Formats: sequence, C-alpha cells, structure tokens
Amino acid sequence: MIRLLIVDDHTSFRESLVFMLNLVEDLTVVAQAGNLERAREAIRSTPIDVALLDLDVGGERGLDLIHELHLHHPDAVAVVLSGNTGAKSRALAVTAGAVGMLHKSTSIQEIVTAVRKACDGEPLISPREAAELMQQGNIHLTNDAEGRTALQQLSHREQDVLRALAAGLDNQGIAQRLFVSPETVRTHIVRIYRKLGVDSRLQAVLFGVRHNFLTEDDLV
Repeated sequence: MIRLLIVDDHTSFRESLVFMLNLVEDLTVVAQAGNLERAREAIRSTPIDVALLDLDVGGERGLDLIHELHLHHPDAVAVVLSGNTGAKSRALAVTAGAVGMLHKSTSIQEIVTAVRKACDGEPLISPREAAELMQQGNIHLTNDAEGRTALQQLSHREQDVLRALAAGLDNQGIAQRLFVSPETVRTHIVRIYRKLGVDSRLQAVLFGVRHNFLTEDDLV
C-alpha cells in the first residue's frame, strides 16, 4: 500500500483528490493538510511514501516541505501538483527535490500512474529534461570549489552510480550495469546524497552537471 500525504490550501480540490485517491486499491491517503504547519506535523508523525503538494500553500512555499519530508522519511518522494507548470516553476520544483510536476488539470488516472512510478523510484522527468528546464527557467546554479570537493569525495563506484543515474537507470538497471545487488546500489545512492547534500536522484544529477562532473553526453 502506497501511503500518501496531500498538501493543498484549496479545500474542495484537496478533499476531492483525497476521496478519489482513496478509491484506488493500492493507495491510501494517510494525511492531508491545508497549510505548512499541519503538513509538517503530519511529516513528523505519519509514515509517508509519496507527498503530493502545491507550489503555493496559503502564501507559503510548498517546496519548503520537501527537504523536511526527506529528513524524516529518506525513502519518500515528492510530486508537485500545481496550476502553475511553467518552465521556471518546474525548474524550482526539481531543484527543491521533487521527482516531477503535474498540472492540477491532470486526470486522476494520470496522477495514480505518476504516484506509482514515483514510489517505484522512477523520476517523472528525465535528467536531460531537468537540465534543460534549469536553462529555460533561468535558474543559475553556481559551480563552486566546495561542490567540486564534494564530488571528489565520491568513491569510484559511487561515481559510476551517479553516471548511471544520469543515464536514467533505476536501481535494478544500475545493479545489472555494475554487477552488484540492488541493495548495494541503494547504499551507494544514500552515500551520494549524503556527500553531495542532496535529497533526490535529479538533484544529484544536476549537482554533477553544474560542477562539470557530468556532461550532456551522460544525460538520457
């Protein structure tokens, strides 16, 4: 069962979404919130697999919840569900650690499919698309000495895993490429996140791109 947190300050939309998602056999909404305070309470107290959240929640940045979500639930993922899906908004969502972004007009079936993919570790946007969004949205991520030093701390195997992430491979695909177990891959990914100070696969890839560790040819 996939456990969902829904964060949106539009009550009718949120409650309708909760009702529809609870009808799906393998999904259950374990918490919902109309403001960031209640969302944070839910994150601290409730097991969560996927968070569906808006960009703007009562005038506050919904994206600010993503790091806290990963802090309390390292395996959880965030999907932004918003009425504003322009290039800059999508770039900000990816930069904050979301695995993808959907428009509020998206059908329930498409949302369900996205939730399942996200929970299985599949990003809803490719690394190449994410890098292009950063350019289109005019989001400048600096190339600094501290970042380059962090990348140098990666072991050779962790560097291989980061390149595999850039190629869009899931844990099973990485395991097959590197002839290791999926559990070993997961351990390497956790270490990459910790060393680079990121919370998601896309954040790790973008970190590698902006510090010239990954090139355009590495991106799927």
